[in-house]
Amino acid sequence: MSNIKNILGKKYGKWHVLGRVGSNNRGDALWKCQCECGTIKLVSGVALRCEQSGSCGCEKYLFTKKHGMYGTATYRSWQHAISRCTNPNDDAYSLYGGIGIKVCERWLGENGFSNFVSDVGIRPKGKSIDRFPNSNGNYEPNNIRWATPTEQVRNSKTPKLNMQMAQEIRNRYSMGGITQKQLSIRFGVTRSNISFILNYKQWI
Repeated sequence: MSNIKNILGKKYGKWHVLGRVGSNNRGDALWKCQCECGTIKLVSGVALRCEQSGSCGCEKYLFTKKHGMYGTATYRSWQHAISRCTNPNDDAYSLYGGIGIKVCERWLGENGFSNFVSDVGIRPKGKSIDRFPNSNGNYEPNNIRWATPTEQVRNSKTPKLNMQMAQEIRNRYSMGGITQKQLSIRFGVTRSNISFILNYKQWI
């Protein structure tokens, strides 16, 4: 009983222990726990004490619990914008975060996605996120729209593909350490054109 009193009422990560509810098939004590997000679940005492479980996993599913939009096209657009501006391992980082493009503070953190949707709305079918009217600006209110591929091209700052750029692409690829996908992103050229260039074929 003393062990039960010692665990009852304690907090382990985001779990708050509410009470003992028996044991699992291995004989480990099971406890009724409530996460900070409100989810109630049975967790073994071993998992709690050894920090194998610190929450219900609400960090990953936070947006699902709030508004059911986790994994939607709108959510992915928001998530990818943040990644290419903040994650050096993102293939597109060199074209965004690497040159100083940022995502505004309002669209970051726990309520970032909700604020994003409030500011720009749900992503329409056939459109994607576009920085407009300033294609060199940040991801922030008044500089974002949902645009068609044609609108994206018209707003693009990518220089026109020419023989000089084609040779630069071949030289960069021959040095190694870069994929065709990364070349496509870095030079603003389609992956099919990258393949044509590397194989010395006409790309237009």
